[in-house]
Amino acid sequence: DSSASKPVIILIHGGCWLSAFDIAHTYPLATHLSQQGFPVYSLEYRRTGNKGGVWPGTFHDIQQGVQAISTLSEFNIDVSRYILMGHSAGGHLALLAASHIKKQPLADSELVATIGLAAITDIVQYAKGSNSCQTATPKFIGGSLEEKTLAYQAANPINHSLPNNVHLLIGNADTIVPMNQSSLNEAQTEIIEGAGHFDWIHPGSPAIKSLVTLLNTL
Repeated sequence: DSSASKPVIILIHGGCWLSAFDIAHTYPLATHLSQQGFPVYSLEYRRTGNKGGVWPGTFHDIQQGVQAISTLSEFNIDVSRYILMGHSAGGHLALLAASHIKKQPLADSELVATIGLAAITDIVQYAKGSNSCQTATPKFIGGSLEEKTLAYQAANPINHSLPNNVHLLIGNADTIVPMNQSSLNEAQTEIIEGAGHFDWIHPGSPAIKSLVTLLNTL
């Protein structure tokens, strides 16, 4: 039904969970999606370098932000349906939020789909890498895998049951989040030829066109 309003997109920005990257990181993407007719609700959250911005404080901020979707009705936005979407570290947080919502759905809003854009799906495997984002992972968790085993388990999307309709979109030229992060239990994966890590936040890229095509099928 083309007259039905499109679901709200809850958008979670990336940036290696670091305070150096804030909500402005995804303004171009948010603007582009709103121009496609989707109401976009971008979440800010405490990050590494902010007080309380380590696990689990960061995730608590995301959970509170998702639960506050009902307040958007003040702006005459239909909040009955929503999509969780995150890029990179934000994709990691979106997947965790989806696993929590599967256990405790929101009272008046239905989760239509969860979309990870170059999302970090296995934080333990990711933390073993040597690029600038991978080496930021222990700072976010608050220690090494040996020191914080339980925290890594809790913060790892592959350890959690996800709702239906999870989509992972990743480019095979991504040097920040490698292709070994492209699969997850129940998720559907779409690999974009030649797309890099930041193509997902640059409108006009083939990656964004793929994303909008997916959104219009939901």
